[in-house]
Amino acid sequence: MDNIYIILVLLIVVALLSFLSVNRRYLSISGAISAYAIGLILIFSSGVFYFVMLLIAFLITNLATSYRIEEKIKLKLIIAKKPIRDWRNVLGNGLPILFFAILEYFFSSDLFIFAFLASTATFLSDTVSTEIGVLSKAKPVMITNFKETHTGRSGAISSQGLLSGLAFSLLFAYISHFFFTSINLVALLFIVVVSSTLANLFDSLLGATVQINYYCDKCNMYSEEKMHVCGNECKKVSGYSFINNHVVNFISIFLGGLLSIAMALVLP
Repeated sequence: MDNIYIILVLLIVVALLSFLSVNRRYLSISGAISAYAIGLILIFSSGVFYFVMLLIAFLITNLATSYRIEEKIKLKLIIAKKPIRDWRNVLGNGLPILFFAILEYFFSSDLFIFAFLASTATFLSDTVSTEIGVLSKAKPVMITNFKETHTGRSGAISSQGLLSGLAFSLLFAYISHFFFTSINLVALLFIVVVSSTLANLFDSLLGATVQINYYCDKCNMYSEEKMHVCGNECKKVSGYSFINNHVVNFISIFLGGLLSIAMALVLP
């Protein structure tokens, strides 16, 4: 009977969080449904600790997105009164994380705990780097040639963005130690932070080279979508049409998990 009550409470909690995400425009309805599904699978396969860690990452990324949001709207990086993320964002970020959590459920290996935490930290680091980096007073540079470029362009990096991503990745890794106490703290911090930071940089590299990129002549801005926030149709300038931002996120988050496994196997 106690288990039934726990399940009911968890169902209500996840449903409430999904509702609040839609209400606050963090997620579209499709995004909330996708997040609800991932949350339930995570809880009933891997356990509450995994769900809590993903929830912490989700809350931090939404705080980063909300930070000085009016300024981001003026910079035409976000559309006012429109949900920030939909099902494509949720699945692109969430599926690799869920994959590693399920592997840990079946194989009960610390390797997959590292992979789950590192992939989640990659999602966190990448989002925070973007959301904080676009507010940098200094011009960002392209990761491929380190030349100054437009704010918000795929492949653009800034010291403010990178340091913010690294700092929150470190914070996330430290918090995770309270839930996964069997893992050595130093190893946890090192592996999760290094693998997520490398994956974050790889995300930018993919964004600069193979990700589809558009240009809005009206606003003189680069865009990841064919239709710019101003309503003008953009022209393609680089990349492949089948590799959009969601695909790049999926690849980099998956890579963050794989890097952590490789590091955990190599390190003593």
